[in-house]
Amino acid sequence: MCGIFFVKTSSRGNLITKEKIENIFEIHKERGPDEKKYFFIDDCLMLHTRLAITNPRQGHQPMRSSSENLFMLFNGEIYNYKDLAKQYNLIKDDEYSDTDVLFKLIEEFGFINAIKKLRGMFAIVYYDLENRKIFAARDHFGHKPLYFYKSKNTISFSSTVKGLISFFDIGLDYSKILHLISKQGKTCPSETIFNSVGGLRAGEI
Repeated sequence: MCGIFFVKTSSRGNLITKEKIENIFEIHKERGPDEKKYFFIDDCLMLHTRLAITNPRQGHQPMRSSSENLFMLFNGEIYNYKDLAKQYNLIKDDEYSDTDVLFKLIEEFGFINAIKKLRGMFAIVYYDLENRKIFAARDHFGHKPLYFYKSKNTISFSSTVKGLISFFDIGLDYSKILHLISKQGKTCPSETIFNSVGGLRAGEI
């Protein structure tokens, strides 16, 4: 597994600090001990901790296009990536990872159509800088988690709730706690007990 963290905000100077970035790396280090990296794009932060499963020499993240207009964070494993690479002639190099194939597949077919072709377990955040669009998806069985936080000026995605509540200093929503108690803990996976924090459902785009 890997750890992904994405923030788009109009308050970058006040919100995003070096200390917060290092804290996210610490929170996600068990999810991705092999490599850690982050970069800024305009008003966005993209951060990734990697557990390398397929071809550790390839697939470094966050991934960006040669035009530097398209960016991706990916956690998971695409089982049919070799078949997709051959079927659509996506990769010219001899060595590649499922991350490389996924990124090329999205470039070729668009985000939604590309996701429909995947077999595997995944959580993906994809940012189209030119069109100012953010896409996110989770595999149909919900094996890989993806949580989000929304406020007036900010949207963020994370592999963990802990990453979000520590970065944004989010408090508990006591009405949600009462709701959880009333349902005896049987809540939808998209629900959390924290203010403005939810999760993508299995198969949701």
